[in-house]
Amino acid sequence: MDIEVRAEMMMEPISEYAVVLESDSASVTCPGEVFYRSGKGGPIENDRGMKCMPYIVAIDRPTVKGFPFRIRVEDEASISVQGVFHAAGEGRFERVPVVVVMPDDVFHFGADIEVPLDDVCAPGITQEDQLAALNKIMSEALSKSEPHGESNKDNGA
Repeated sequence: MDIEVRAEMMMEPISEYAVVLESDSASVTCPGEVFYRSGKGGPIENDRGMKCMPYIVAIDRPTVKGFPFRIRVEDEASISVQGVFHAAGEGRFERVPVVVVMPDDVFHFGADIEVPLDDVCAPGITQEDQLAALNKIMSEALSKSEPHGESNKDNGA
């Protein structure tokens, strides 16, 4: 699984991130980076009381618009991301919003669809609320996309 952290509004001066996983046997790397620091913290509990492992990765450049921070997570078992966090101070991390991109070349929706995970998988959200959020996201995205085979080009007719 590849995770891309983007600076959409502001620069992230310290490119240090934590990916919290259920697995304690994952490999977390930074593809495309020659030098990076990585390590695994001790077990922590998520908001549902489940033990998870924070994997910390960092590089010595800021995360700026157009130059994202890429993280690759590999594991023999399934990968269950519990959250992505950025360094907000020495020894302090804050959650960053996560958006899953459902690429059109895989799902054939007519466009890439971005699903904000916090809208779908927030703590305490019911399955009905999850389904409603997904339906809304999909409906909005599909209403903006073109049907396959059509384009906005003037065909001279």
